[in-house]
Amino acid sequence: MKEKALISVKTFSIDALGSLKEAYNLVSKSFFVDEISSIFMVKLQTENREIHSLINARSYDGLTVAFLIQTEHSPLESLNLLKSMEKQIVNGKEKDAEFKLLAHGAFVRMTPELTLPHPELHKNPEDLIPATEVYPHFIHPVLKKELTELSKSLKPKLLGQFYAQGKTLLDNNL
Repeated sequence: MKEKALISVKTFSIDALGSLKEAYNLVSKSFFVDEISSIFMVKLQTENREIHSLINARSYDGLTVAFLIQTEHSPLESLNLLKSMEKQIVNGKEKDAEFKLLAHGAFVRMTPELTLPHPELHKNPEDLIPATEVYPHFIHPVLKKELTELSKSLKPKLLGQFYAQGKTLLDNNL
């Protein structure tokens, strides 16, 4: 049986858009992508992370997007696929993308390997706002509130700025 799931992808490299396109291609090979959110440029914070061999920064621009997918994989299989995809998008020694499984249907689990829904989904505007765009009436299985309602509690300026329409920029089948 196919289950709807929410995925968040953040890219953070010199070629963030190229990494995001590569991420979308990997996701669309393993899952059926129903919806793609807008892409947002965000300031990502880090602790002295080396972005490439020339820059060592505490904050930098990245791109974030959410996908609503359909999958026949279990939640743990889906998470493992996403982790595998994350390892494929690298720039030299550094990874260039972060994949998160935000929700997998109404599945609730808290284990060392898998926590669903993602514990930061309702707090993190970089995940919640794009996820709300693609699946506004998803009911958070723990908080029992729709994403639309949860997103209203966030300050819009926390997200960053609109970058592009995701489907137009990422889906080559248009």
